[in-house]
Amino acid sequence: MTLVILLDHDDGHRVEVMLGPDDHDRLDASWHAGDRLLTELQNNEFFAGRSNWCDLDPWHFTQLIERNLAKMTALSLIERGNPDHAVMRSMTFLLTGLVRCIEERCQSIVELLRVTRVHASAVTFDYTATMNHAVMSPRRPVGFKVVVNN
Repeated sequence: MTLVILLDHDDGHRVEVMLGPDDHDRLDASWHAGDRLLTELQNNEFFAGRSNWCDLDPWHFTQLIERNLAKMTALSLIERGNPDHAVMRSMTFLLTGLVRCIEERCQSIVELLRVTRVHASAVTFDYTATMNHAVMSPRRPVGFKVVVNN
């Protein structure tokens, strides 16, 4: 479970989202599949050749989240609190994708993600993660040999 805090200093609101197993299951269902949004972004040089969610880097997710934040600010507080609203469902999906990317690349578990919108064109991402030793494999030295000569 990951707690996500969306702080919007531009409009003074705060939204908390808890990413749970259902959110990860929803992401898993389309992680390796093509998506209409990503297909439409193929003309953008930064998204070219990335037609599956698993092809994206954390940077790509942050760009999509920033665009979604602009849509979210147009919502009322009641709509922001409704996880079934289309904009909030999309935001949850993108946040889950960002968390997945960070966890896979850093071999860690993201416990807290704080997204702060300072103003319309400035968004910061800050997270707290714990190293996950269960998924880490020890690195073996390349070309290292132990020779015992008795």
